[in-house]
Amino acid sequence: MNTKRNRLLYLHSTRKLSSKHLLSLIRHVRVEEIHTLDVASLAFHTKAKTDTVKTWTKHWNEHPYADFKPPEIPAITLFDQEYPRRLYELPDLPPVLYYSGNLHLIHAQHLLAVIGTRSPSRYAETVMPNLLEPVIQQGAVIVSGLARGIDTYAHKLAIGKNGTTIAVIAGGLNHIYPKENRGIANLMATKHLILSEYFPTQPPEKWHFPERNRIISGLCDRLFVVEAGVRSGTQITVDCALEQGKDVYALPGNINESTSKGTNQMIFDGAQMVLSATDLLFQE
Repeated sequence: MNTKRNRLLYLHSTRKLSSKHLLSLIRHVRVEEIHTLDVASLAFHTKAKTDTVKTWTKHWNEHPYADFKPPEIPAITLFDQEYPRRLYELPDLPPVLYYSGNLHLIHAQHLLAVIGTRSPSRYAETVMPNLLEPVIQQGAVIVSGLARGIDTYAHKLAIGKNGTTIAVIAGGLNHIYPKENRGIANLMATKHLILSEYFPTQPPEKWHFPERNRIISGLCDRLFVVEAGVRSGTQITVDCALEQGKDVYALPGNINESTSKGTNQMIFDGAQMVLSATDLLFQE
């Protein structure tokens, strides 16, 4: 048994211990010693509030490491050789990723993130097959967030065109959201891949959605925004991609449609305009 890895999984199961706080601790303290630190030391290394830190220590007292059993759902940690190399570039990389499906997809040569509004127009639904099918046939893995709308279209297109796709979800793998996507999630959990940085029993919280966006952009080589409003969660992923030095592509649309205002603004601000599938194809 890899004790260091198992200790990390144990810490990751701690209530209210975020990936950000856990990563900060790992960078300053040996992972085997973290749960033995006092409240003051934990607060110093993480800058977390005292009440939050006391929640961690209470959890460790009630659930000692000696009694810990890793969840049945497999996990990959930053101590593992299989950890996705693209995510090592992130300053706030997830220390642990739980997964269902084909983990080899995270190491594919080309990964394209496809994101957008949860309420897409008929225009988006019409043009997405023409734009994405050649990229899928090229062998690129489609990455998205399993949300309603554009995300779901993207995953279904990849599956329907005999391609491959990765979903990075908010909340743990035992809590697929939204419920109507549980069917596609079950399908993806075999040939495709579902990833989550949250402990499997953790229900999705509203702040999980913007948090997971850095992983979507971090995994991909480039990001394609199909439709988005001016102020939307999609912009968070775009900002993450830009901070990570990724190329952002956007689909132009009707200036009178709210779902195109965001993408049109992105193009105005410097995103690459997508007019045909050729614009999205990777150079071999």
